[in-house]
Amino acid sequence: MYTKNLNIIFTTIVAVFVCMFISKVAASDLLSQEQPAFSSSDELESLTVDKAVDGNISTRWASAEGSDPEWIYVDLGVEASIDSVVLNWEVAYGKDYEIQVSSDSSSWETVYSITGGDGGMDELSVSGTGRYVRMYGTARGTVYGYSLWEFKIYGAIDGTTMYDLKTQAIGSGYVHPSSGTYSENVWAEIEAIPDSGWRFDRWEGDLSGNMNPTAIKMDSTKNVTAVFEQKIIPTQSPVGINGQLSVDGLKLVNQYGNPIQLRGMSTHGLQWFWNNYTDESLDVLAYEWGADILRISMYVQEGGWETNPDGFTAKVSTLINKATDRGMYALVDWHQLEPPDPNYNLTNAITFFTDIATAHHAQNNIIYDICNEPSDVSWTQIKTYADTLIPIIRAIDPDAVISMGTHGWSTLGVADGKSHQDILDNPVNFPNIMYGFHFYAGGHKKPYLDELDKASDVLPIFVTEWGTQWYDGDQENDFENSQKYINLMAEKKISWTNWNYSDDFRSGAVWKDPQTGANNGPWTDANLKPSGVWVKDKIMNPPDDFPTDVTSISADPTESTTAVPDKFELQQNYPNPFNPETKIDFNVKEQSHVELSIYDINGRLIKNLINRKYPAGSYEIKFNAKNLSSGIYFYSIKMGEYHSVKKMILVQ
Repeated sequence: MYTKNLNIIFTTIVAVFVCMFISKVAASDLLSQEQPAFSSSDELESLTVDKAVDGNISTRWASAEGSDPEWIYVDLGVEASIDSVVLNWEVAYGKDYEIQVSSDSSSWETVYSITGGDGGMDELSVSGTGRYVRMYGTARGTVYGYSLWEFKIYGAIDGTTMYDLKTQAIGSGYVHPSSGTYSENVWAEIEAIPDSGWRFDRWEGDLSGNMNPTAIKMDSTKNVTAVFEQKIIPTQSPVGINGQLSVDGLKLVNQYGNPIQLRGMSTHGLQWFWNNYTDESLDVLAYEWGADILRISMYVQEGGWETNPDGFTAKVSTLINKATDRGMYALVDWHQLEPPDPNYNLTNAITFFTDIATAHHAQNNIIYDICNEPSDVSWTQIKTYADTLIPIIRAIDPDAVISMGTHGWSTLGVADGKSHQDILDNPVNFPNIMYGFHFYAGGHKKPYLDELDKASDVLPIFVTEWGTQWYDGDQENDFENSQKYINLMAEKKISWTNWNYSDDFRSGAVWKDPQTGANNGPWTDANLKPSGVWVKDKIMNPPDDFPTDVTSISADPTESTTAVPDKFELQQNYPNPFNPETKIDFNVKEQSHVELSIYDINGRLIKNLINRKYPAGSYEIKFNAKNLSSGIYFYSIKMGEYHSVKKMILVQ
């Protein structure tokens, strides 16, 4: 009964997430996502054609019921060479249909046709050239219409190169369209960045209404041939690599169960320095500095949240989205200083975190920091606050890491003459929680460093705020003492965010004060204060170490019979669900190169179990996933032209 119920629950999940896996193995560019799409009909207002190209695998397009023929086509914007098409069918599938291309959306050429299709996932190898690509359905597989979770088109733009303006090198100077396709006053400026390539600097002019492109296609003479607005998050970004974080023992670990250290910056108070957090400045932080995390410091008092709850909650959401777009983690800081007892603002905190968790619980890059710097209160009072607030967040977002400030202005009690022993004697009993530590190297000398060292041996610690100067964020920088902290945090993989990413006049702000009230850059190295130069280097060097290998997975294939199978076949693993070991059987009809791989629910490769030739026969492989988290995984096999994907469920 348990297995049967799980299969029912996850049937739809399997269908949509297999599409994510297939897109990972496609070799060419995905051209169709968020491009204009058109259809012969839409069944409902909620099932419109744009849902098939929105990249959201929980939305779909459906045509009118009981009608043939029906069609859907995508305008790629420019002529393209198409090499593959993926159709992720809902229950209402096309039994007979054609894939067609066109240069004018009027005359169509058929490049692939299928009769007797059975729905599910169709991955088609095609060969054709056109600006428009159409699925033309002539016979439905059900009494309903045609319905697609996703319609994905892969290929290459002829004679041009795809450039992600945030990450890829495309040269310096000005670039213009090669023809009158776009307005003549359109131009892009590409700026050189020492040691790290090139960066999109700005876009001006009218480009068919596209004022904020994130990617362009250019030919060899740097003429712009196409513009894209979709969000392009680098696959090698911190979030792209590490995924959902969790706390394992004393360490912050990534989706592969490996300890990592995040390094990044904190904003200053949003009520004062909101204009510092433009797309341009955050591009610098993410792409030039290589920051892993943005701490969003939202003051409660001092002109902050309590003066405009909805407005400041919206600002925090905006910065969460900006961090997400750039592949950074977002540390949401409930920045309470006065009054010192967090329980004073408990009701407000419940409102704020309920709103933020409700809006962002589906994201995998959120860390909640539920109280900034409690002071003049005991650890017991702080724990009472945490014990009330954490279950409310957990009910909405059960997976996110939660950090909380500690007594003595988040010094683990040192500033109050106490220590982390208070926490050990009365810990917060929830999973995935960490304890915050703050230091300012100019004034927090050896006793504070020693406390961080000792506490991190017994508690999961996150240094959510630190500076190179005095605790007020000003005065002389103490880089020597700061380096001692940096060394300790690197050695123990303690994550940190530095105070602060703004152009405040104090020495702790990394950008120079413009003294104009403009608060708008420029965001170049020439405008960094000494602390900014120093901290930027500590974020960039050494490079991030985000291990992805799951070394405890074992694979030892054995031949289970000498009989020659009559077909290639991948069988369902057994047992399923499993903990932690399961068996995977497969049949090799004739000698073939076999590639068997494990993927997580997001389509990320976990492990290649097999990648070599096998003679004809039936084989069994034992897969031990003791180092993986519970959840849904996929295993995929390729044997010659045979390709199959199946789902398995790990329950630890």
